[in-house]
Order: sequence, then C-alpha cells, then structure tokens
Amino acid sequence: MPGEPRENDRHAGELEALIEVSRLATDPGDLRARLQRIADVLRLRFGWDLVTCHSVDEESRVTVTEAVSTELHTDSLPGYTMPLRDGVIGEVARSGKPILFDDVRDAGASGRYVEMTEGTRAELCVPVSFSGKVLAVLNLESRQVGAFRGQLPLLEAVARQIGGAIHLSNLNRELEATNARLREANERALRLVSAPQTAEDLPVWTRSASVELMSMLDATDVGVFRVDGASITLLGGRGEAPTDEEIAELKAGAGLLPGHDRLLVPASGFDGGLLGVISIHGGHLRFGESEFRILGLFARQLADVLERSRLRDELAAAERARAASRRLRALPGVDTLMVCRQCGRCYDPRAERCAADGTRLEDASPTPLVIADRYRLLRQLGQGGMGTVYLARDRQLDRDVAVKLIRPEHLSNEGMRERIKREALVIAKIQHPNVVALYHSDELADGSTFLVMERLRGRTLEQILDEHGTGSPRQVARVIRQAAHALTAAHNAGVVHRDVKPQNLFIVEGGDGFAVKVLDFGLSLSVSSEDRITQHGMIVGTPAYMSPEQAQGRFLDARSDLYSLATVAYEALTGKRAIPGDDPARVLANVLEKMPRPVSSIVPHVPFELDDAFARAFAKDPEERPWNLEGWATRTAAALERLPTSAPGWPAEIGTSSWFALSSDGASDTTAVGAKPWMPD
Repeated sequence: MPGEPRENDRHAGELEALIEVSRLATDPGDLRARLQRIADVLRLRFGWDLVTCHSVDEESRVTVTEAVSTELHTDSLPGYTMPLRDGVIGEVARSGKPILFDDVRDAGASGRYVEMTEGTRAELCVPVSFSGKVLAVLNLESRQVGAFRGQLPLLEAVARQIGGAIHLSNLNRELEATNARLREANERALRLVSAPQTAEDLPVWTRSASVELMSMLDATDVGVFRVDGASITLLGGRGEAPTDEEIAELKAGAGLLPGHDRLLVPASGFDGGLLGVISIHGGHLRFGESEFRILGLFARQLADVLERSRLRDELAAAERARAASRRLRALPGVDTLMVCRQCGRCYDPRAERCAADGTRLEDASPTPLVIADRYRLLRQLGQGGMGTVYLARDRQLDRDVAVKLIRPEHLSNEGMRERIKREALVIAKIQHPNVVALYHSDELADGSTFLVMERLRGRTLEQILDEHGTGSPRQVARVIRQAAHALTAAHNAGVVHRDVKPQNLFIVEGGDGFAVKVLDFGLSLSVSSEDRITQHGMIVGTPAYMSPEQAQGRFLDARSDLYSLATVAYEALTGKRAIPGDDPARVLANVLEKMPRPVSSIVPHVPFELDDAFARAFAKDPEERPWNLEGWATRTAAALERLPTSAPGWPAEIGTSSWFALSSDGASDTTAVGAKPWMPD
C-alpha cells in the first residue's frame, strides 16, 4: 500500500529511539546527565521543539527541572524549581495522568492555565512513575499543531524507562546514605567499645561514651553508673541514678528496664553480678536492632572494664599486703600469725602443726599474732569475703575480746572505710548494756582496720528461730523490751540503726534468763544528717525488715526502727515473715503495698490490743506510727506477757550455746565452736 513504507519508517524510528533511551536509562553515571541525553535524543529524532524532564519533590511540594533540550528561548533551565500546584506539569504530577493539547488555544478557550514556551502550539505532558508513585514529569512542546497526535504510547514507554532510572538512582542514593550512617555508627561503636587502657582513663572513657550515646540515640541524658554492693557511683554523663527498686530488679536478672521516658541497661559480670548500669533518659526511646546491638556491646565492654578495674584494685591491695608482710617479718620481735584451718587455733611462726589435731598450720601473713602489742589472737572464729574475726586475749586488762579484722583491699572503697569508722564511733557513743561494747579501733601497718569488741556468748535470734521456731509470748516480750532499750539509747544519741533484723539481735546469758544485744551499727545514720555517707535515694538495709520510707530512700527517724523491730517481733511470735516475697524486688513492692496479716489470725488467744499495736507499728505512713518506740515496746510486751503460754518456746540455755563472732561483711554471725573456747596454757 502507498502509505506502508512511511508508516514502517515511523515505527522503525520509534523503536530505535526506545532502544537508545533504554541504553541511556541503564547506563551508569550521573542521572541528570543521562536525562539530558534522553531529552536530546527525543528532540532531534522527532523534530520536537522542546523536551524537558522535571523531578517531583513531594516533601517540598515543588518540581525541579532536571533536563532541557531546545533551541528556543526558555527560562526553564536545569535546577529551576516550580511550585507543584502551578500549570499543566503540576496537574500531571498530582493526578498521575497525561495531558495532551493538539492546539493550546483550545485549552485557553476552556479556561485552563497553560504556560507554554513562546511560539509553541502543541503540548504533551506525561507522568514518569514507578510502582504507582509519580517521580517526574516529561513535558514536550512543538510549534506544529497536532505534532504529538498518536505519540502518547511512545512517550509512555519512554517514561517507564526514565522512571526505572530515577528509581534506581534513588535507591543508590539511599543505599549510600545508609552506608554512610552505618560507617558513622560503626565508628561510634568502635569508640564506645574501645576500652580504656588504664584505670585513670575510665572517667574519660565513660564521659566520652555517654556523649556518643546521647547523640546516637537522640537522648536527653545518658549516665554511666558503677554498682558496688549498695553503692551507686556516677562514672560519666549525667542523669538520675537508678532507684533502689530498679537496682534490685536488675540484680534479680531483668535484662532491660524500659520506662515511659527512661531505659536502664545492665552491665553484668561473668558471674552474673551487676557491675554497672547505663541510664538513658528522654528521646523517643524506640530503638532499632542496630541501636540495641550497640548498647549491648557497650554494656559488655563496660562490665569487662569494671571487672578488670576491680581485679586491678584487688591485685594492688594484695601487693600492698605482701609488702606489708615483708616489712612485718623484718621487724624484730614481731611474730606473724599461723592458723589451724581445722579448728582455728592461732600459733606463732615456730609451730608447724596444731597441738590439738595435728593439722599443718597455714601462714596468715601479714597478720601479727599480737594486735597493737596488746591483743593476743587465740582462735579464728569466722571468715568471710571482707575479713576475719578472732577470739583474742586483752593482755592489759586480762579479759577475752573479739577482734574484727578487715582486709585492706576492701578498704580501698571509701564508702566501706567510712562505714567501719562510723560503726566504731556510733557504738562508742551509745554505751548501753544492750549494745555490743567497742573497746578499741585502729589500723595495722598493712592498712587493715581492726575493731576490738566485747566477747559475747550466745546466738543470733535468726539462728534461734531457724533451730527452735517461735518463742513464747513472754520470751518475745523480753526481746522487744531489751531491743527497744538499746534502740532508744541509740536514738537519744542521735542515731537511727536502719538494719534491725533477727540476725542483728544477739541472745546472750542474762541474770534471770537471757539478754539481748543489738549489733551492727555499720549502716546507722545520724539524724542530724550533716555527714551522711550514703547517696540520696540509695537503699541500705534488708528488704524484708525495712520500713516503707526506707524502701523509698526517704528521710528516716526513730519510727523506721520501730517498724523494723515490729517485723522482728511479728516473726518471733508467729514464725512467719511480716512481709513475704520470693525475691528482693517483690519484697520491696510488698513493703510499700501490703499490710501483714493480723497476729490473731496466726496465734490463738491474741486480743485486739495486740493486733492494734502491730497495725499501728506497720502503718505505711510514718506519721501514723507511735513516736515513742520504748513506750510502744513497753505496752506491747505487757500485752504479750498477759497471754497464756500455748507453746514451749525456746530452750532455757539459748544464751549459752555458742561463741559469738562478728562476720567480715559488717553483719553479725555466729560460729559454733563448742561450749568452751580453747585457751593456751
């Protein structure tokens, strides 16, 4: 047919154009340069007067000119921006549908706004889309009316090629941005987990790490804390320290403690013990996998650093002890201690075996056999993680005493040194027959601290309850009266005990039965409060026996000790804890929320006045408790003494069954070594 060659030529030209466009769209290189070459191909091959490509920036609500191919005068140059709402290009970008004007005069007659290059008469505007999203607009103009008639399928195919090129370019750009963020995150992570080389570098490292974390997590505050027993120390950063309840939960094994505006990340050692806490406050606190991975890496590194720091301290203390031992051995006339690990008897260095059981003796250097040229050690009564307790003979006053020796490596912690010092000062200040007496306190040449205390014979109330169960009402009344005498003497001296519990009430032989000695004032607090050694908000004490205000880290006075004494009396009378719980966190929650069961629900014949006395002592608000501890104890003890004895209670000899030893962790304990201690000839 006459028109077929021309039609075939047109199809062949379109196919060649598509192939060229496809090649340019998939070529590597700058996107804007490739779009410019595509515009040139279309204009030159089809003789159109203007070909432009405009990318769509939905966030900024503008279109940006990426390519212009024309010989006409135009203000639209690469980089030119135009509001998305204006003209045909904006309409196509918003609707995603093409617009064709065979003659722009028809568009003007219909009232539509069309902005054309001067001299052009026809326009075709095609959306460039990918997965249904308009990425750009391809705009073509011609001075010939009807120039784009029948060209829409071709331009839509071209638009698909351009859409793929733009999408791929966007992906590459996002990938590069992601890689840049990952590189930055890796660099930050490396800085976070690059452990300090020396102990002196620890504060610098934690400060730097807290700043990195704050920036990385978009947080308001990041604090890095060391946890050492009951002590919480800020190492770097800033922010509120974890509460006592939060620390208890983390120690109990909580992996993370998220709050509405704070996240706590534990740093645990190899044995699972809590060594540090990272506190993150503010920000969105909705972290992704990478943020949690970095936090986990930093927490493990922090735990490792703190573990190594502690090990360095212990090694340094051990070296100091060895040096002190060498100095001690060099002193003329000073005998170092040899101990039988079988029975605890103490010997001078000339002995090789125990005279009683033949066990080879062990060197207890650098401990001298005679402390302060006065106290000759006779027998080791107990040993713990922080020190040792000995039975000793006071050569000057010819009496037996207990010597509590705390090792120097445990005194590098300033808080522990202050606690030992405070215990000595408080006991000396009280001077009451129901408080264990302190005779002497000082330091040895190697830095060890020793306390020389009254030698007691008996058992703790905790041991008695474990071995014999509940006491009779009269026995419990005696415990309450005498413990109250001791605590009132402490309160009159301006001191709150803060750790009243069965383990710290020691039962000894008395003139008409048994007597009570209150022990361990190492956690006591001066109510004048000018020289407090504990940090604000830090829990000290034993959860099952502490008052609600103590569990919250609030100010304490005598009414807190009243609450604790009531919990001890309740347990001695009923055989049950006043505040139950399977773990410290649950116990603390119960202290704040639950009231103990009435005594009458457990013990028969208990009158209302006793239930009322305990209920007032257990009031959650200290303002609702009696102010006068001794008055409460006197009335409660009198009510108990009027009760009929329904149980045998404790044996009469409970105050004479063992020798007392102060344990090395500051609490009280006993070591059963027989009714009579071995004494040298």
